[in-house]
Amino acid sequence: MPDRLPITRTLISYSFLLAIIKCHCLGAFFECTDRGNTSSMTPDLRIILLAKHNALRSMLALGAAKHSPRKDLFCKPASKMPPLNYSCELERSAYDRANRCANMEPSPDYQFIENHRKDFKPRASLEKALPANVQLWWSEIIKLEQPIDQIQNVYRSNREIDSFAKMASDLTTEVGCSIVKCGGESYNFVCHYKTTLKEGEKLYTMGTTCTECPGGVKNCANGLCIIARR
Repeated sequence: MPDRLPITRTLISYSFLLAIIKCHCLGAFFECTDRGNTSSMTPDLRIILLAKHNALRSMLALGAAKHSPRKDLFCKPASKMPPLNYSCELERSAYDRANRCANMEPSPDYQFIENHRKDFKPRASLEKALPANVQLWWSEIIKLEQPIDQIQNVYRSNREIDSFAKMASDLTTEVGCSIVKCGGESYNFVCHYKTTLKEGEKLYTMGTTCTECPGGVKNCANGLCIIARR
């Protein structure tokens, strides 16, 4: 049996996850207190961004995430990849950063928890432009000169995969994002992550998909471990 599932199985994951998350019974999880800020985030945008993040993690867990422009080179599957949950607290911290507008600059304080795009001028609706930008962050992995494998499967800041690492790490468990209009058609887009990823940490545990999920492969969907809410 191959250790990588056919890509066709993962191509439906984004729309599948989006449909599941949009179920009316989960809607309450995507309402965040506004606090009077001017973020453009809506419940639909939260759902879309969470589904996009989890679809990408699903592809990685299933062994269908490319790590090279070559069609036949893929990252190894993950044995215990959790889905991300959406965090209003992280959204608020992302808003505080995005709202700095022209004064938002890279900071060591946010190295391990933030992905951002400054002066973002979307050419499409936010519902299309934001997940496309998340895809760009993920695509850092394709630019690596050498593939991630069992030996090199660690986070190094000099490898220029910072954005990908936060999204792909099985140490990352939550995400929250904000988009702030800073003048004209320019936006700052920021996502913050709850993670224990640090320099030299393993990016994710490679192995047969879901075999190290709590409860084993029966507690698995689309390559992601199912973790019961408490």
